[in-house]
Amino acid sequence: MVFYQSFFEKDAIMESKKNNFIKGPYEIIKRRNHRNHYTIFLLGTAHVSKDSIDDVEKGILKFKPDIICVELCKSRYESLFNPDRWKELDIVKVIKEKKLALLASNLFLSSLQKKIGLEVKVKPGSEMKKAIEIAIEKKIPISFIDREIRITLLRAWRNISLGDKIWLINYLILSLLVPDKITEEEIEKLKQKDVLEDLFENIPSRYTKIKKIILEERDKYMVQSINEIMNQEHKKKNIKIFVVIGAGHLKGISNFLRERKKFSLEELSIVPKPRPYRTIFMWIGITLMIAIFTILFLQEKESAKELILVWAISRSLGAGLGAILAFAHPLTILITILFAPFSIFIPGTRLWMFSALSEVTIRKPKVKDFESIAEDTNSFKNLVKALYQNRVLKLFWIITLVSTGLTIGNLTFLHKLIQNLFNLFL
Repeated sequence: MVFYQSFFEKDAIMESKKNNFIKGPYEIIKRRNHRNHYTIFLLGTAHVSKDSIDDVEKGILKFKPDIICVELCKSRYESLFNPDRWKELDIVKVIKEKKLALLASNLFLSSLQKKIGLEVKVKPGSEMKKAIEIAIEKKIPISFIDREIRITLLRAWRNISLGDKIWLINYLILSLLVPDKITEEEIEKLKQKDVLEDLFENIPSRYTKIKKIILEERDKYMVQSINEIMNQEHKKKNIKIFVVIGAGHLKGISNFLRERKKFSLEELSIVPKPRPYRTIFMWIGITLMIAIFTILFLQEKESAKELILVWAISRSLGAGLGAILAFAHPLTILITILFAPFSIFIPGTRLWMFSALSEVTIRKPKVKDFESIAEDTNSFKNLVKALYQNRVLKLFWIITLVSTGLTIGNLTFLHKLIQNLFNLFL
């Protein structure tokens, strides 16, 4: 039986707490089962604070843990210790697997933290890195207790409507355009919270589901990860677990541990399947369009031929103009124009995929393009400039303008189609 003890022994931990050897917030929780006694030290950190790095180092040296847990998943750990990871990114594969939105989310989060880190001259995640480095040096087992960032982002993205997605994208872009200088008050505020918690703190109530998935669900996941550690067999009777988490997670995780809450890692890792409505509506639209063309062709051949011409011209012109306005490569513009009338009939594809694949083949993004996103978006003026010079941002800009142009072309064709139907039946 596992339970929470509401008292603390007069040991080195209490002595350390009395002397305030750590500047940041922390909690100490004791649990035990029929095999072992556990002392869990929860250290709340800011991912861009020098004090947090010192707290991690002092905390581990004083606490002498048997296990160190960090608020990371394996992919974020690899990113933290592999600064040249962008060299290994197969962006062509990302496009083909339709994971550009996921890549964009990752780039946004890393850029937001890096931008704040530039102000305090601390690389984001340095306190996590310090904890891992000490664990490796002292041969202390490490556990990555956070949920995979891919799963978190997909769960958030697939649980909101199209309108909410548009709002969220605009909100995140505006959040990225923070002023060149962040005030000391804002920096201190961030030191007491998780960056994501601060970002989503003031969102409208209708979007609290996003906040729940990104923050609260991860609290549950990390608590259960700690529970799993306590369910394992250990040689020692008294086990000390040192947990490094963002300050915004401290309250939720400590409360769940005190209440002896248990959660299912499997349920928290389920990624909802994409909603089929878009595909269903698309094929219904294609079927209706073919039926209408057939009727028109049988009764008004000239009208049918005219509609086919409008379809090809409006889609090609709209999408092609988008590619031109984005200053895409001439070959990308040509491919966009040629594929615009036919892309909808190629299963599993979107027009933007052809445009994106062409652009990255000709102008492959460089490592510096990924790493300079934070600096390139520190003002609206710099962002506009970067949309045409930073190859990563330019790729997303081409996709946006091509898709917008294609939508305008589709609306133009739809207007002409409705006109023909009225002329035919009225």
